[in-house]
Amino acid sequence: MDRGPDQRRVFTTVESLLDDLDRVRVRGYAVDDEETVEGVVCLGVMIPARQPGEGPYAASITLLRVRATDDRVPGLIADLASLRERLSRPLRVEQTDRPRRATPINDHGDHGVDASPASPRAAPPPGR
Repeated sequence: MDRGPDQRRVFTTVESLLDDLDRVRVRGYAVDDEETVEGVVCLGVMIPARQPGEGPYAASITLLRVRATDDRVPGLIADLASLRERLSRPLRVEQTDRPRRATPINDHGDHGVDASPASPRAAPPPGR
């Protein structure tokens, strides 16, 4: 993604904006490559609504241009795609998404919540 500061991309016509929106639809994510703020790059995805009357929503990552390297950007795009998938179908369970808890449920019905006096879930001190 390294184009240099003298090659910033700015939309000067409605047609160029519409062309970019077509590219966004094809590749599945949007790129703001210093169009809004010099030195700042944003990558974004649309998150579809889960039911009528909702959304659509969006998620984005913003970073400095110097950190938007050819090695880093594909991983960020993959993270956004994963987030889009997980948020658009939150009830889908995948074995690799969440490791099982190793802590057994204790006598209080929770999963090993800290019950020390500093914990908000601790029992009140004697005499109260």
